[in-house]
Amino acid sequence: MIRRTIINAFRQMMRNKISTLINIVGLSLGMACSFLTLLYVIGEFSYEKNQINRDQIFRVLTSDQNRGDMNVFAINYGALASILKEEFPEVEKASVLESRVNRPFYVRTDKEYNLEKGVVYEVYPDYFDIFTVPILQGNPMHLIDDPQSIVLSKEMAFKYFGDQDPMGKSIFFQYDSEDIGLTVTGIMDKLPGKSGFNPDFITRFDPKRYEAYMGWDFVIFEVYLRLSQNADIPLLEKKLNDLGKKYHPEGKQLYQLQNAKDFYLESEHIYGSHIAKGNKLSMLVFSGIGILILLIACINYIILATAESTLRYKEIGIKKVVGANRIGLISQIQMESLFIALLSLPLALIIVERSKGLISSFFGQEFADSYSGNWPFIIGFIVITLLVGSISGSYISLHLSRLKPIDILVTRNPRKGNPSLLRKVLIGFQLLIFVVLFTSVTIIQKQIKYALNLHPEFELENLLIINDDQQRISNLDVFKTELEKHPDIELVSSAFSNIMSRNRWSNGASTTNEPDKSVFIEQYYVDKDYIETLKIDIKAGRSFITEESDKHTGVILNSTAVNSLNLTDPVGKTIITKTMFDNTEKEYEIIGVTDDFISGTVHRGIGPVLLFSRTPTVPARHIAVRLKNQLSESGRIHIQDVWSNLTEGKPIELHFMDDLFQELYKKESTISKILTFFTVLAIFISCLGLFGLSLFVARRKNKEIGIRKVHGAQIVDIVKMILREFVFTVILANFLALPITLISMRKWLSLFAYKIKPDISLFIIAFILSAFIVSLTLTINALKVARMNPAESLRDE
Repeated sequence: MIRRTIINAFRQMMRNKISTLINIVGLSLGMACSFLTLLYVIGEFSYEKNQINRDQIFRVLTSDQNRGDMNVFAINYGALASILKEEFPEVEKASVLESRVNRPFYVRTDKEYNLEKGVVYEVYPDYFDIFTVPILQGNPMHLIDDPQSIVLSKEMAFKYFGDQDPMGKSIFFQYDSEDIGLTVTGIMDKLPGKSGFNPDFITRFDPKRYEAYMGWDFVIFEVYLRLSQNADIPLLEKKLNDLGKKYHPEGKQLYQLQNAKDFYLESEHIYGSHIAKGNKLSMLVFSGIGILILLIACINYIILATAESTLRYKEIGIKKVVGANRIGLISQIQMESLFIALLSLPLALIIVERSKGLISSFFGQEFADSYSGNWPFIIGFIVITLLVGSISGSYISLHLSRLKPIDILVTRNPRKGNPSLLRKVLIGFQLLIFVVLFTSVTIIQKQIKYALNLHPEFELENLLIINDDQQRISNLDVFKTELEKHPDIELVSSAFSNIMSRNRWSNGASTTNEPDKSVFIEQYYVDKDYIETLKIDIKAGRSFITEESDKHTGVILNSTAVNSLNLTDPVGKTIITKTMFDNTEKEYEIIGVTDDFISGTVHRGIGPVLLFSRTPTVPARHIAVRLKNQLSESGRIHIQDVWSNLTEGKPIELHFMDDLFQELYKKESTISKILTFFTVLAIFISCLGLFGLSLFVARRKNKEIGIRKVHGAQIVDIVKMILREFVFTVILANFLALPITLISMRKWLSLFAYKIKPDISLFIIAFILSAFIVSLTLTINALKVARMNPAESLRDE
């Protein structure tokens, strides 16, 4: 039975070679997209699955209700971890985690320092009992007992020690102006699978280095716990909040516990986290488009199968006459469809293997290298293949199997329903998907372009940023003077942090008239000339000068801060606030007001900003260099030479501010690339189906076209006749796409405080483009038939 079905399926394929090829190519592409989607989604849900104690691992989150929508933080008080372990029996292990991520530092062995960008964890010894760390060398029970010990990843061990055994050897770190000698006590491997905890270096947390931050004044460290298996989480959270009130009665924080399985996909709203965060929006977009592409391919199959069904009426009628039942016919046709799907499977897997690298570049992560042992994926692609086969053949099998032999063989009017209407509906659905994808990707691209071109009220162009996170420049005045000697350089200034950074420090501020009414304000520490270097306009008052009062009591607000504090004529008035370096409330005089400027992305509105004049005790980690024009090669060499002379030859890290600005929209750019890629793919697969359908339509109307040509019809008339069938379909698809796109894009645009308004002209362009694609695809075969000699099409019957 199966052998005969396969033979019949093969004969049917050979009888319709072009449609078979179109189906195999279309289904292969659709299945490849769904397989890639499956790989991606399974990967996103697999984070921390290899943590042995995953169900018992939690981190403490802090919420501050006064901070509005920025109220959940992964960072906590330095004293919290030790107190939790001492006072709560449910807490078996506890560790702080101070992570150095995206903050380059210097590392050396016995040679010169290298600028290292690896990830450093400073932790308590309990860290190795909380998290699973594969240890290749060293005693797992005593890896960082010594405060001067360090555990290296095997990659870093090879980088700094080569083929030598690194155990017991010394390695020197220099960050925050300190030169720290450490002894290698262990080598670790990366945790198998996906994890946010794969550091390059692990050292012991030294409370003495962070003595000023170990109390209840600053939230700066992440706190991770391993709880007992029977721990009551809601009860523990209540006890945790009671503990906070006990040790920090003036605090307004609320605490909650987050399990390790939620670290990756449930942390987009959490600030201060140094581990990897998933992007649910990207996952949703990628998954949705993968399903849509597969659906388009299945629709192609159904369209072509219904078109070809008229050629199988006699076959079905004869089989029913000789005794075939409906179930047998359904099984045969479904087997033919499944056979096509199985033939498409190897090609789909080849496409997956060849395109994984390309798709990985979109998402910045690698897919699984092998399917062996990846049972969710293996089961998934088997299920997808079976579904593709059954869905693709479902309609045609049901349609043909219910025909009556007498209608087929005697009256020759076997119609049940309207297959032509179904084909138009399916083509309309394909066009609907295309128009929605096209208009959505265009809106996303326009929004990103708008965000990148939106004037942040300071000049991005010709602004060079030097990262001095390690405070390598001991004399900034000398550095500034030497740089400004070059004709390319206009001004040089510095600040504690870059105002374009996603990580910000906020604190409450109030006026002396309303000391109880506190407003959270972003705080930045800047040098004299910083406002001028960025070309931020002073609206009232003045900028910072070298007076001592500026460094200790003078502050500058932006206009939003002035409005938030309900100040009129603010210059000369006093506000009360704390700083990140001094947790004592003090009074500061407002010496100036700037225009509002965008700090960060346009996802949020302009918030209140307060600028302090940087004192010598506040490090200058961000140096801004205003160029007169573009940086010449001689200017770049000059900067590097001055830096080298003042830092004993250490490497320099240069960025242009506009490049940093674009980096803030990496997630949106990724989504735009995905949509663009898959929109083109959707068009290609749809065109394959339309091409096959037009071939059938032209063949079915062969004799009609011949008769019309005999009666004087021109080629243009023949083409119009074929195109006329799909005019309404194109119009309806575009009409339905309009509200779908507007609703979905308005929701996406709501993520931005500054956004574009979708223009109706975009939908007009989409209509013209979709009509052009349909017309072009159908016209190719229509012209071929229209040019045929009528004698060829009329010679039979």
